[in-house]
Amino acid sequence: MPGGDAVIGLPSAETVLEYDMPDYSTPSASAVQEISDATITQAGGVTTLKFVRPLEPSGDGKQLLSVSDPAIWLYAWGGSNTFILHSMVGGFYLALDSCSIGSLTGGTKAEYVHGWLMVLGWTLCFPMGILFARFSRSFKGLGFPAHRVLQSLGSLLVIAGFVVSVIFTEDEGLEHFKETHQINGLILTVFIGLQVVAAVLRPSKPPAGAMVQDATGQTKQQPVSKVRRAWALLHRVLGYIAVVMAVFQCFGGLGLVYAEDAWQLLYILLVVVMVTAFVVLQALACCRAKRDTPSDNSGPQQGGAVVAPSTM
Repeated sequence: MPGGDAVIGLPSAETVLEYDMPDYSTPSASAVQEISDATITQAGGVTTLKFVRPLEPSGDGKQLLSVSDPAIWLYAWGGSNTFILHSMVGGFYLALDSCSIGSLTGGTKAEYVHGWLMVLGWTLCFPMGILFARFSRSFKGLGFPAHRVLQSLGSLLVIAGFVVSVIFTEDEGLEHFKETHQINGLILTVFIGLQVVAAVLRPSKPPAGAMVQDATGQTKQQPVSKVRRAWALLHRVLGYIAVVMAVFQCFGGLGLVYAEDAWQLLYILLVVVMVTAFVVLQALACCRAKRDTPSDNSGPQQGGAVVAPSTM
């Protein structure tokens, strides 16, 4: 955790040292080592790390501990005995005098504001806007107007959430765009910018009722240009990719703030509702298309009736 001081044991090197952690980069061993009786052992598939640390270390930037006041303790371990990115992380509150442990859940107010803005934008507004556009026939005249409103609102929410994250990262003295969640957030925000620009510069459709003559001189409805079709395909693909990426990004954010199970279940429910709505509307659209497709009745017709070919 950036801003903290850590004790890290490396079984392969048989070392237990204090490390400075100013950011998310690979930490370096502290210049002043104040722990004692430090050991790390492995037996029966269990790794055990032990050490003694002063409550009030003299090293600059090291955390002071109180015997009675609960403090936050974080733990992590990797998938091998070498220095790699941890594969598991967690935390808890610990009061040293009573050895009582409390669960560590929730983030700061700024982190929750950031999370709510992103969830509302990425998992509510954008998916609903996609549904209104893709299944516009199901919503009659509301489809594309609702799409524009929802996508605009979603863009504002996401940009606001991005600004909040930049501000609280700066306030905490951390580096910007160093770890995976931050980098993915930046990529998704760039996606939003591209989508907004694409929406503003979209090629126009042919006017309603516009007719053209083909090479044979027959009059037919003016087709949509290749540029417009290419734009529509790219716009949709980028939108779908961004929304799917954002779902995983939001799940990752919930993990970073140790969100309670209820919040995670609520988010899963929101995702399930959106996916279900998409599946139901897609099924209805397929049924409508099948119903509206004219049947191919071959054979001569008399008086509007189909006459079956004679077998005689």
